[in-house]
Amino acid sequence: MAYLMLSGAESTKLISGSGIAPSGFGSVGLNFHKSISSLSPASQPGFNKEAFWFYKFLATTVYDHVINPWHWTEDMRDNALEHADVYDRKVRMVDVEGGAAFTTLGIVKHVDAKNVTILDQSPHHLAKTKQKEPLKECKIIEGDAENLPFPTDYADHIFLLEGIEYWPDPQRGIKEAYRVLKIRGKACIIGPVYPTFWLSRFFADMWMNFPKEEEYLEWFKRLISEISS
Repeated sequence: MAYLMLSGAESTKLISGSGIAPSGFGSVGLNFHKSISSLSPASQPGFNKEAFWFYKFLATTVYDHVINPWHWTEDMRDNALEHADVYDRKVRMVDVEGGAAFTTLGIVKHVDAKNVTILDQSPHHLAKTKQKEPLKECKIIEGDAENLPFPTDYADHIFLLEGIEYWPDPQRGIKEAYRVLKIRGKACIIGPVYPTFWLSRFFADMWMNFPKEEEYLEWFKRLISEISS
């Protein structure tokens, strides 16, 4: 696991970590703070048909109940939320690619549900999310991570777990997260890297796109360059 800490356009620091993902399914975590003015909103929405059909037919019936609990546990979720520094119940939080809300269920332990927005492009996942009692006060929105339906400087925190691998243009989605953050806001983006265990690789190659760790870091370096120019 690696974390890229970004404070506006001023400095970056790569911090190695462990204990987030088990052997076989690696992850990269990228955290950044916002300390300068925002980028312009994205102009063209993105949409990933592969992800849409994956979540309609496979994720909601198999992935969330069989595969996901094996490589994304409650302890791992809570560890990730600790890195996201979510300890104020009154902050405005957006859970991008919230899906079936496994991560959101952890978020609402620390943030009042009425201050949490769940965004996902899958209506099938969101339909199940709406049925979960702890999330009844959350705002639930069908939308695109690469064209966030929020004004500039909207959120105190943005959390995104394992959705970036499906974005048609990951660089664009990261820029959108930065735009939506308030000054001194903080975002935590976590995505999978190509697994090492042979069985995990077999399933990974069937339906998912696993970026390399270097690609994640390059996306953030490009963001730094853009907001510095």
